Amino acid sequence: MESDSTLEEAQEFIDNESITMNDVLDKNKRELVLIAQRLNIPMIASTTKDQLVPLINNKLFVTPLPEVPKTESQLQLELAKVEAEAKARVEIEVRKAEVEAQAQSQAQVQIRQVELDHEFRMCDSARPSNNYNTFDAGRNIRLVHTFNESDVNKYFQLFEKVANGFN
Repeated sequence: MESDSTLEEAQEFIDNESITMNDVLDKNKRELVLIAQRLNIPMIASTTKDQLVPLINNKLFVTPLPEVPKTESQLQLELAKVEAEAKARVEIEVRKAEVEAQAQSQAQVQIRQVELDHEFRMCDSARPSNNYNTFDAGRNIRLVHTFNESDVNKYFQLFEKVANGFN
């Protein structure tokens, strides 16, 4: 720990109103570290003199601007801005929720459609096929009367009657 006399010297240096930036530059690193500690300047052990000088000069010679009290209109403007931002965030959240709900609903509809398609295919494959090509003329030829060249119209009428019976 540094001796009290060096800490006192650092405090005296800070309190001296006639110091200049060159006076800070003339100090060695050990003295600058003590001054920085008294001014509550955050630093690490590897901080160099070149890094300390501007930090100390800023703390000693740069006067902070006084805070200007805000007028009522500025406060109202700031309040309106905060309210608008909050409203915008709420609207965004609502819109996100709507989009998510719509996507979820659409996904459920698609799942249901796939299920119905699957059920339809299962029912369709379990049922015997009802093709119109199942009429076998070779097997059913005995139902048709013998062909007579002199009465072709009667033959076709009988053939149509038998064919309609199978539809």
